[in-house]
Amino acid sequence: MEVSPHELFTQRTPALQTWEERSGVLNTLSACFPSTISGIITTGSNYFILDARNATDFVLLPQTSDSCVLTNRIKRDTKRIKTKQLPSYYSEFYDGKWRYVELALVADYSVYAKYDKDEKRVNERLQTIAHHVNAVTGDPLNIRITLVWVDIWKDGDKFEVATSGDHTLDCFLNYRKEIIKAHPNDNAHMITDIHFESNVVGKAFKGTMCSYDYSGGVDVDHSTNAAVVAATVSHEMGHNFGMEHDVDYGTTCNCPGNQCVMAPSSGGSPPTFWSDCSLRYLYNSFNRGVDLCLKNPPERTVGDAKCGNGIVEPGEKHQSFYSNVKSHAPQGTDITRPSLQNSAENR
Repeated sequence: MEVSPHELFTQRTPALQTWEERSGVLNTLSACFPSTISGIITTGSNYFILDARNATDFVLLPQTSDSCVLTNRIKRDTKRIKTKQLPSYYSEFYDGKWRYVELALVADYSVYAKYDKDEKRVNERLQTIAHHVNAVTGDPLNIRITLVWVDIWKDGDKFEVATSGDHTLDCFLNYRKEIIKAHPNDNAHMITDIHFESNVVGKAFKGTMCSYDYSGGVDVDHSTNAAVVAATVSHEMGHNFGMEHDVDYGTTCNCPGNQCVMAPSSGGSPPTFWSDCSLRYLYNSFNRGVDLCLKNPPERTVGDAKCGNGIVEPGEKHQSFYSNVKSHAPQGTDITRPSLQNSAENR
């Protein structure tokens, strides 16, 4: 199925009309830049990746992996696009507070080269990733993820980006300490096209949100779709928030599908829900003060006013992408998940 970005937001939208008839569910969508339209859509047992083909068209790519069973329907009303209903257990962990993560994203030289050394293209890629992270991590958890700084390494890497995820993580966190005074942030992640050993696509330390030394992660740009890469960033950020990997869905942890964000390995279908185990870890982390730096709303953001940056700016009516977020209430990837003595978590 192919349709133009303009048709996506008009009253007579063939694509969305088709999905509405099929009870399709829009899990996450970023359409702030026509050339970087991306998202995840499910309908029944089918799962689709939404990808930009060029600046004028995008395509829905069917995937073979299983996806979460969702029941809410897409509405073709241009003033509001309703999406998935959150699992009922989310409400058990709301504490009546909002948190605000000021996020910095860094693209190393390999990412700059991957996108034809086009700085504008890389910048849009990073903003789209941040948009998806806010949609998955921010709104549903009453945590606003706002991109406050972007760093694109156009003249080569600032340190050796190695295939060892541990080494690269250590180097990046040291780099963050060097720039944090000039570019304040609560959490920083580096996106790289260097593939780590053992199929690891992300690394982060656990329980280090707001830490001067360890609040950050490194993530591989392992998919053409920004929503898929954002799922990895969300997973690593989950580790920063103190979350462990999920275990034993249906017994120990509840998840409305085959896997949630903190699954120990990434599958073909990017998860967009958090398990109750993850939310319990998050709740306990907040009670321990891990959110010390997350109390103040950000005063700045990257780019012009646009949807999904976590701030309601002039000309915007709202930022929320979830249909039942409680407005009154307020991360790496490893296929085998080895045990790491340095407490860095990988997927």
